[in-house]
Amino acid sequence: MFKLLLNYIFFFLFFGCNDRLIFSEVKTFKEGWKHDQKCSFEFYLDKKDSINIFFNLRNNNNYRFSNIFLIAKLESNDKVIFSDTLEYAMADVNGQWLGKGFTSIKENKLWWVYNWNADNGNYKITVQHAMRKNGSVRKINKVEGVLNFGILVEKFYNYNKE
Repeated sequence: MFKLLLNYIFFFLFFGCNDRLIFSEVKTFKEGWKHDQKCSFEFYLDKKDSINIFFNLRNNNNYRFSNIFLIAKLESNDKVIFSDTLEYAMADVNGQWLGKGFTSIKENKLWWVYNWNADNGNYKITVQHAMRKNGSVRKINKVEGVLNFGILVEKFYNYNKE
């Protein structure tokens, strides 16, 4: 029950106060994020608009890495618009988590798409982790310590002006 309450608080804090919000959704991992577990999100844009897309990732101290590699794909009408392999830092050089939070759980807002001119229509975003141990080509089957992964699609806002 407590975890459910924390998820609602997390959802509200990240998404509740954003008047630019177009779409958001969060997936929860009970036993880590498995390599073959793709997170899929579908949304509809009712008009042509410039948008930003963020990933939201929550981790705890069971996450053993200082970064995360993701494979992300954006599709519309069965056509791939973007397909990226991405790396995001999760900790600084001293091993301190970069995300926000007062406890061992940290929330990370990771920028993916900035000021993209999207047409109206149906969209699908698919994301999976691509973690490997240093020097190995073998995938890590389950990444411990990732609690939630979500997306946030919002109307374009120039964060560089802040």
